[in-house]
Amino acid sequence: MQRYLALLFFILYFNVRFAVLMPFTSGTRQDDNNMDFYSGVLMAAKKYGDAGLDINIDALDLKRGQTALPSAADSNGFILGPMKCEDISYVIDLIDTLTPVISPLDAKAIELAGTRPNVVEAATQQQDQYREALEWAKEETAAQRIVNYVVITCEQDTALLKTVRALMDEYGLRYSICSCGVQKEITDWENCRIPVEVGVNVAILAINNEAVLNNAVRNMSIYAKEGNTLVFTGSKVRSYETIPVESLHKAGVHVLCPYFVDYHAPETRVFIHNYRDLYHMEPSQYAYQGYDLACYMIRGYAVYGKEWMNAMESEPVTDGIQTSFKMKRIENGGLRNTAVRRVLYDTDYTVKLIK
Repeated sequence: MQRYLALLFFILYFNVRFAVLMPFTSGTRQDDNNMDFYSGVLMAAKKYGDAGLDINIDALDLKRGQTALPSAADSNGFILGPMKCEDISYVIDLIDTLTPVISPLDAKAIELAGTRPNVVEAATQQQDQYREALEWAKEETAAQRIVNYVVITCEQDTALLKTVRALMDEYGLRYSICSCGVQKEITDWENCRIPVEVGVNVAILAINNEAVLNNAVRNMSIYAKEGNTLVFTGSKVRSYETIPVESLHKAGVHVLCPYFVDYHAPETRVFIHNYRDLYHMEPSQYAYQGYDLACYMIRGYAVYGKEWMNAMESEPVTDGIQTSFKMKRIENGGLRNTAVRRVLYDTDYTVKLIK
């Protein structure tokens, strides 16, 4: 943060002008999520405007059949939104320019970013969560001479298993595979050697199915107490209300999350205080995302201008309140965010953001 602010004061001649393009209304009703996102963007604009930048925002209510979008794209450095992949596809076809279009939350827009050089995918992919899980596991077991990797999956999640197996092979890790169902214990348990007598187990839960994941976490909460076992999984586990939080803590689950708010961070507390004062309400996930993404884009554009997309890949990880950013260029395409957050459900019943 300090490095970026220092750079900003050397380039105050930049006028950061961008558009926020959302369907702010649905029929005759206001779209609350999109409005929350925009409220976060305004908070970011105020922050950097107060720091001395000249910031201009075009807020455009997306309606099919509009004719003003091409000229709006020409006059702005980048476009934040829309939310949905199909709306982003409509916009990039309509504007027919290389103005960067930022996909805020829809991970499906990776398909567009894969072929369009001006699309930026801010939502991380599931494969990045499991790649980070392996990095985290390697760090946690660096002092161990024997590490037994086990991938726990189910027949409903063949695509995810394929992704995780490819990552395990890429990292050169030896592993076994166990299957878990809704009504049964994890099979082949003895073959997987959990709990292990020597060394440490690393259990990778490659499961999206809610009922099966629930059962797997329950099993791990039992077996984690019996041996030296570390449990890793993606963010799905946090989105399912049927999975008891107590089980996550008993298993000491390591979760890889695209979004996680660190309420202990000073900037978070300042943001919440300012948001309440301005809007007289609590910020939602969309408000945090609007703020983080706008801060990231404003800083990047203020430093690099129109060369932003070519320069940001070399930048280190940037942490926002809810989201982290590390851009990677897609071959023949745009940029995608690869940063995820490490969240530990510790056995002392605390939830910690690990940096």
